[in-house]
Amino acid sequence: MAVMRGLRCAVEGKVADTPNAELVVLAQAKSRVDQGVAHLAIAVVYPTYIRSVQFSRLPQELGSASLKFSVLTDPDNATWHHGSVNEILAELRRAHDVIVRDDVLQQAVDTLNIGLAEVSSALLDSGATCDRLIKLLGIGTKGHAETAV
Repeated sequence: MAVMRGLRCAVEGKVADTPNAELVVLAQAKSRVDQGVAHLAIAVVYPTYIRSVQFSRLPQELGSASLKFSVLTDPDNATWHHGSVNEILAELRRAHDVIVRDDVLQQAVDTLNIGLAEVSSALLDSGATCDRLIKLLGIGTKGHAETAV
């Protein structure tokens, strides 16, 4: 688990020679997002030769390895990619931007809904105002305020 730009990010990995490595690691990554443990998750399948790399050389080998990965923000939408750690980071940045953009949009929608609810409540309490708006907007007749609004 790591924090990237304020979002919790889970990393799940398996070595390619693990039976059903892609399915297993993808299910684990999806689970982290589904459970709310992480905002986004990375499913990584490491090349088989990684098992035989000396621990002291592992950071360098992983830095140059071609990895199969999927960055998940939505558990139902997984796309596999091939690339290095740099490609994973680029995909994480794109996923972060999508999450932040969606969050800002949701906040705007929520604010708009609150304002509309207040206006609607005020109008419903004033029949005369509704009648004047109906006439002004030309959307109905005076006797049908409930169906026009």
